[in-house]
Amino acid sequence: MRSKSLTYSFVTNLIFLIAINLVIKPIWVFVIDRNVQLHFGFNAYGIFYALLNITYLFNALLDLGLTNYHQREVAQNNLSFTRLFGNIFSLKWLLALVYIFVCIVFAVLWKYDLEKIKWLCWLAASQVLVSFILFLRTTFSAMQHYFLDSLISIMDKVLMIIVIGYLLFFDAANFTMQQFIIAQFAAYFLTFLFALILVFRFKKSVEKPAFAELKNIIVQARPFTMLLLWMTIYFRLDSVLVERLSKNNPALESGIYAAAYRLLDMVNMFAYLFSMLLFPMFNRLIAEKKSLNNLIQLSSPLLLSVAWIVSCSVLFFHEQWFALLYHQHDLYSSQVLMLVLFSFMGVSLQYIFSTAVTASGKLHLQNRAAFVAVVFNALCNFIFIPKYGAMAASAIAFITLTSMGLYNYWMAKKIFQLQLYPRKMLLWSLWALLSLGCYFIAAQFLFSFLMQQIVLCIFCLLLGWAIKVLPVKHFVNAVQEK
Repeated sequence: MRSKSLTYSFVTNLIFLIAINLVIKPIWVFVIDRNVQLHFGFNAYGIFYALLNITYLFNALLDLGLTNYHQREVAQNNLSFTRLFGNIFSLKWLLALVYIFVCIVFAVLWKYDLEKIKWLCWLAASQVLVSFILFLRTTFSAMQHYFLDSLISIMDKVLMIIVIGYLLFFDAANFTMQQFIIAQFAAYFLTFLFALILVFRFKKSVEKPAFAELKNIIVQARPFTMLLLWMTIYFRLDSVLVERLSKNNPALESGIYAAAYRLLDMVNMFAYLFSMLLFPMFNRLIAEKKSLNNLIQLSSPLLLSVAWIVSCSVLFFHEQWFALLYHQHDLYSSQVLMLVLFSFMGVSLQYIFSTAVTASGKLHLQNRAAFVAVVFNALCNFIFIPKYGAMAASAIAFITLTSMGLYNYWMAKKIFQLQLYPRKMLLWSLWALLSLGCYFIAAQFLFSFLMQQIVLCIFCLLLGWAIKVLPVKHFVNAVQEK
């Protein structure tokens, strides 16, 4: 595929992905999930959130890096699908049993009661389905069926909005946490069946599993396995430790951290869409021995500019954001929110440059750095969470994620010999300072809060377009050239 065609695919599918996700995901986050937390209370939701993050913590066992390996191999050679799909699909069912067993043992060792362990089993089963859905989606994206990938990406949330929305708003008196958890499982199960049917409709030729091939796949996927393990730990360990280690009201501390992290997960959705599109495209360019520079120059200013606007907003308006979302004027909680969302800049760097490095297959340096991040993150959390609770976890998360983002940028620059454009960097720095100034001035003249934030965001984006920081012209040209 020619580089121009890849640029066109990135532009058009990014627009479509952002459009559908900007409709569905905010409804899930702000209308459903947020109101679920308000319905059950910060303490009960905090326990649920800790259990959910236990299931995240062991996701590496569930996947062993097979999804990224499968996507990379099929994107570079579509014929690999026939050899890999059946073997990986079978292996993942075996891994699912091991994963659920480990989650239960962990919960028992951490002295959760029987009811919480039941919740954990449902959550772990949901994560098994999520893992399979992601695996099936990589088949579509690797073969450039981006529309189907996008459709499946929102199907589970659409189903959850319908079912949980009904329970929450029309049967609130009988709505329980267990119903909330089981409803999510049902949505994932229906999405999994739909995706599986589509895969076999498009690709009917699949080799039967073979032990020798399974062993070969596991060996080749090992670097992806280790990277997934380290990244999962330094992304999710803090959410588990806040509820287990905080001395003062641990359930409440976990609830506050969950409330802040909900916003990070929301904006991360925007960054994750970039990585889902970029990974197969990077793989294709690498297979064709072409430069990644144009695609990175197109994607990075967009994502980093959004991340900067988010950072400016929470820097000056964190109290207002927390009060708006959770009806609490709590300085401590809003400061946790601010620190957590500051991590978005580092996460955005990772979603672009770590994706490029992963596509290259040169994961040894990435794994070493990720292991160091795990050690740093775990030690600091064990030391500081008992005394400072969610505030410590949020500060440590910011340092860890920002450091890893910068490191991945450095690695990608070194591996792919990415070009630096001093003029573009100077313009972006100028735009960043001007945007910061706009938010500072606006903070002195508060009026209708939501309207103020919308106006500020639009003004900063238009300013970026005016001084040619945002590659709007590149977007238009990509579509016109096609």
